[in-house]
Amino acid sequence: ALRPANKCSYQNIFLFLQLKKAVEKNKKITCKALKNTHHYGLRILDKIVMEKFMAVFKDRKLAAKLFSEFWHKLVNDFGLGEQLRQCEISVLFEIDDLDLVMFVDENGPLFGAAAASKKPAVIMIMTGDMAHKYWLDKVDVPVALATHKIKAKGSVNKVLQILPLFKSGQKLYPEYCEKYNLPLDV
Repeated sequence: ALRPANKCSYQNIFLFLQLKKAVEKNKKITCKALKNTHHYGLRILDKIVMEKFMAVFKDRKLAAKLFSEFWHKLVNDFGLGEQLRQCEISVLFEIDDLDLVMFVDENGPLFGAAAASKKPAVIMIMTGDMAHKYWLDKVDVPVALATHKIKAKGSVNKVLQILPLFKSGQKLYPEYCEKYNLPLDV
């Protein structure tokens, strides 16, 4: 049973229980609410919240490094470059929460300004966490597109063509998660 700590009232325990319930239901929690629970000594929530809501990629540099290696391997060693060339597909990925832009075609990945200057056949916009889940094959892409968790721009045919091409990447990606200490159980 929860009991109030020093300077903690039952009202604050009620706040804690509401926050815990929100976390269990995967709802977003405001920083102010978290700060209030810390102020009154209810620090157990910190670990729960960090596990649930902390971004997979700690920064753009880590994501760029991982995806650079990942795309080079896919394009060069797994034959994705040839498949992209044959289908005349190029993809611009915008990872909006990391402010990361990646352009991928048969030649491999480009990042930043070089990527932004390209004219892709398809643009895919998503968060870093959604990209991570996608490459772990834990996203139902049609549902993610319908709910705008993944936004796609460009020819519908091209969007549908790229999905099967990326299956080999979904088999390879867990190796990079292990290399960069990213969670596999999302």
